[in-house]
Amino acid sequence: MTEHGEKGGLEGAPWTLDCWFTTKPRAALVFFYWPDTKDHRGYASGKANVDLWLNEDVACVSRAFNCYRVNAKAAPKEALAFWNVKEVPSVLILDPDRNRIASLDHFGNSRAMASFLQETLKSKFPDRWKQFQDGLKEIAKAFVEGKAASEKQDFTVARDRLAFVVGHPFRTEDYPRAKGLLAKATKQLGKEK
Repeated sequence: MTEHGEKGGLEGAPWTLDCWFTTKPRAALVFFYWPDTKDHRGYASGKANVDLWLNEDVACVSRAFNCYRVNAKAAPKEALAFWNVKEVPSVLILDPDRNRIASLDHFGNSRAMASFLQETLKSKFPDRWKQFQDGLKEIAKAFVEGKAASEKQDFTVARDRLAFVVGHPFRTEDYPRAKGLLAKATKQLGKEK
């Protein structure tokens, strides 16, 4: 959830939202925040941006959703009432038809947020959960293959497998090591030319 993109609309929403990660119609994660950090809501929103969305586990599982950010201060009161947003910061999970599925108003740490997102995905969107799990397995397999190829000095295979890990939208704990090994493999291949 750390990537920012173009303005996007959420079909069925009474206003336009900032979309910062989307691919196709699927469940949505909507983060309502308060921009003014002098206000307790703004302080909590800013803390959520740093503590939660930049956390690898939260960022990884949030990629299973289309992600939206809503400035609650600028949003019409009718819109907040429509989505039943009573506190800010707040997170809503909507199904692909934009029905409210789950919400989390009090989130204090990244472990709680990652768990909330994983459990919601697992219980409400089992097909997407399976795709998410399969994606994580695919990344882990590619990392192991890339690391083994690097150790055998087969830098072409290492580069291809590690580039898959680094380029995948899901960021796992192997990402930093994959990035370093990819740089090494690329450098070695450059020397071979």
